[in-house]
Amino acid sequence: MYLCTHELGFNGLVITDATHMVGLTSAMRRAEIMPYTIAAGCDMILYYRDKDEDVEAIKEGLANGVLTEERLNEAVTRVLAFKAMLKLHTKKAEGTLVPAEENLSIIGCEEHKQVAKDIADQAITLVKNTKNQLPLTPQTHKRIMLYTVEQAGFAPNKVESDRLNQRVKAKLEAQGFEVTLFDPDAGLNGKQLLAATSIKEFVDQFDAVMLFVHVAGFSQSNVRRITWAMPMGPDIPWYVTELPTVCVSVFNPFHLIDVPMVPTYINAYSDNDATLDLVIEKIMGKSEFKGVSSVDAFCGAWDTRL
Repeated sequence: MYLCTHELGFNGLVITDATHMVGLTSAMRRAEIMPYTIAAGCDMILYYRDKDEDVEAIKEGLANGVLTEERLNEAVTRVLAFKAMLKLHTKKAEGTLVPAEENLSIIGCEEHKQVAKDIADQAITLVKNTKNQLPLTPQTHKRIMLYTVEQAGFAPNKVESDRLNQRVKAKLEAQGFEVTLFDPDAGLNGKQLLAATSIKEFVDQFDAVMLFVHVAGFSQSNVRRITWAMPMGPDIPWYVTELPTVCVSVFNPFHLIDVPMVPTYINAYSDNDATLDLVIEKIMGKSEFKGVSSVDAFCGAWDTRL
């Protein structure tokens, strides 16, 4: 980093990653790492555990020679220059440093909603359709069995109407489908749920199955894998050989590794309403799939391609 900022003539500001993250704190004691970040070429420290402790750490680094006064002065100069370039001092004097509250009215304007819709339209990716089961329409596959997996990580619990299953159900019904939601509370365990309905009854009752998956999270797990509602697999895609099946991931683009048996798999990348509407339109054949996967959605596995 120091080579980049000096010998290569970098003329900007370098900021550390969040300094309470494990990648940094597991390498060295915080009191030691703070001056090293500046000595290595960073100009600003992002976040602190305790401001006074971090300031003392920088002072100690100066005292013991880890950090030179020359490097510290350079970092301060870059910070001040960056603020000057942004004209923060002028904006503060003019009272425009913080935009007026009425400027927030642009958020959610129709122009921006259309941009978001256009982006989603270009992004939604049909990763796999090995049995050519699309399109599914109310005219050809009216009765839908809908399974959902919704694990929102640390996000607060949503009210029932905001849950993915309710939103997708409402959108499908608005298009003319008849939708039945899988209810994991309908039996004491998965084996009982499976035994409660014969295959013939299931096939006679529904025309197709849709599985929508939203497994989210932020910095509290090393994996983003599907966890099914209960043991014995009443919602795991056992039904793919019985009825046309479409799986849609609305967050993680790598879930095909968890459901390699599904013949039709779509990555939507987002669960916002505009994206869900577009996904359903594309499933129905009203809109073509335009997305090209930027990752290996098959996860390097042979069975995900079957």
